[in-house]
Amino acid sequence: MTPDEIEQILAEARGYCDLGMFEEAWGVLEALPYDGSRVSSHTVALRFVICTELQKWALGADLLRMLSGAQVLQDRRSSGLFCLAHAEALFAAGDVEGARRAMNALAIIWPEGRGKVLGRPEVLAMWP
Repeated sequence: MTPDEIEQILAEARGYCDLGMFEEAWGVLEALPYDGSRVSSHTVALRFVICTELQKWALGADLLRMLSGAQVLQDRRSSGLFCLAHAEALFAAGDVEGARRAMNALAIIWPEGRGKVLGRPEVLAMWP
């Protein structure tokens, strides 16, 4: 598959995300070849958006575990925002300890984002 074809697939997946059609976006990403394009930073960022929007926490956590340390650093923002959304969902479900673990993961994965999210009202509401 050529780079242009890969970019076309990513653009189509982004389009589905923009329309709120997250399952369709995931399906489009599945058409990517089994090479580095499946785990490129653009693909991973889209997968984290999809996991967050569909509340597929286990799938997103599996994606985090599959990424190498260097890759997680490359995709810090999308990984960190996934951890934040997961923490919010865990807290809403009454799992305060799980929410704290997710916030700890955010702090490790996306250190520069830690300050950006810790002051957010939804985060402050988790720990009154």
